[in-house]
Amino acid sequence: MSTHIPSLIIVGPQGCGKTRNAKILKEHFKLDLVIEEPFPSPHKVPEFGALVLCNDLPKSCAHHRVMQYADAVKELSNAGRRLAENDR
Repeated sequence: MSTHIPSLIIVGPQGCGKTRNAKILKEHFKLDLVIEEPFPSPHKVPEFGALVLCNDLPKSCAHHRVMQYADAVKELSNAGRRLAENDR
């Protein structure tokens, strides 16, 4: 369990591949849980261990770690990780 790894919010447009690649992203960033938009409340996003996928960043989530999906893809590529077939 990644109780010491801060949660990460990945932001990208609908249809960009966030959900299709959720498992790869979760494993790469060593997180335990995937939460997809719409999530119950920004205040209920766990502080640690969650990968949160959303189309737009809610203002109340600004204190969380945030990464654009395109940057996450670059990081995966630099680490030699392969994406789902449609995202290559």
